[in-house]
Amino acid sequence: MIKRLFVATIVLAVVAFFYSKYVRNVTEVIPFEVMRNAIFISAEINGEVFTFQFDTGAPTTISPDAAQRLGLDSIGWHHGMDYYGNTDSVTHTIIPEITVGDIKVRNLKTSIIAPSNMYEVCNVHLDGYLGLEFFDEKVIEIDLRNKRLTISKSLSSLENDYSDFVEIKYTDQQKTPLIPIYYVGTNAAELVQFDTGSGNRFFNMSKNTFEKMIDDNIFSEDIITDTIHSFTARGLFGSQQDMLNYSFETEGLRVGETIFSNVPVNTFETEFVSNLGAGLLEKAIVVIDLVKDRFYVQPYENANLDFKRKLDFQMVDNQVTVIESKSYAYLAGVRKGQILRSVNDLHLDSIPFCEQLNMDWSEIYGQKTIKFTFESEEGEIVYNYTAPEPEND
Repeated sequence: MIKRLFVATIVLAVVAFFYSKYVRNVTEVIPFEVMRNAIFISAEINGEVFTFQFDTGAPTTISPDAAQRLGLDSIGWHHGMDYYGNTDSVTHTIIPEITVGDIKVRNLKTSIIAPSNMYEVCNVHLDGYLGLEFFDEKVIEIDLRNKRLTISKSLSSLENDYSDFVEIKYTDQQKTPLIPIYYVGTNAAELVQFDTGSGNRFFNMSKNTFEKMIDDNIFSEDIITDTIHSFTARGLFGSQQDMLNYSFETEGLRVGETIFSNVPVNTFETEFVSNLGAGLLEKAIVVIDLVKDRFYVQPYENANLDFKRKLDFQMVDNQVTVIESKSYAYLAGVRKGQILRSVNDLHLDSIPFCEQLNMDWSEIYGQKTIKFTFESEEGEIVYNYTAPEPEND
């Protein structure tokens, strides 16, 4: 009898071990598509496939068109405000069941909001946003380079080993992660939101935060490189309405033990906090542990964590936005507002816009010599750029 009991105990222990290791901690890999660092995931509702943008800066929402097709009923409404201060009435509904990969969530309370149509030009029709609450009590590994989310119930079941983390707090309204960052060269730190919906931006600072840091003599006004009078960003309910903002460069930002050097920053008007955007995903794998409320950053093996600009001008969407006076580019005739037409033998007019969005421009602009051709009112402007020699330590 004792022998049988002993054997049964051993069998139960083995079963428990294998259950813990291979069943309870099983991972789910969800492939996704990427455009300008935006992550698009397929989700199934009532047998129909919809496209959602994975957005850690927003709650899960569904478009009015998709809600109507699914016959979703209103269960109430509230007055909402987006990240840029735009307000609107928001209708609530419940999705009976939504499936992403093998993950099913039933009776998901969500809001009916029209998503951005900025990707329509590239034949990406958004049906909504997928927020972190969909993955509640799970661990999410975001690997942009390999276009996959890995979902697990514990950190230990992921293939990579992660040790560098910071504690996560959350916004009151939704499960948006707030993490501490530290400004290199100062004693200043800030709790910022991590927002995968923030396109290709790495870091945007709240204008209120910037002005306070100026007042506290943490930053000097001398670091301002440009003033910006308009923005094209968009929140859930409308466009960014900023009147005047600033561009500057920090000595660096530290997230956990990872330091990103010479980070370019734009300020913006917001009632909320500063924003660490999807540009982080170009540099590192990010893990959001919603079980232990931890945020991990693991830089890619060959990632360049130094943002120091080699060029003496800046562009947004191939248009010159900043040009340093008395620089070689300025002396060659490059001016603010000019449009880039070619880089060496790469003629941009021959490359579809949507393909340009996913090109590795850092590799293109990292060459030793580059021939830039711009279009101006006076005609064609050619600037033959040569990268400066690296400084000796």
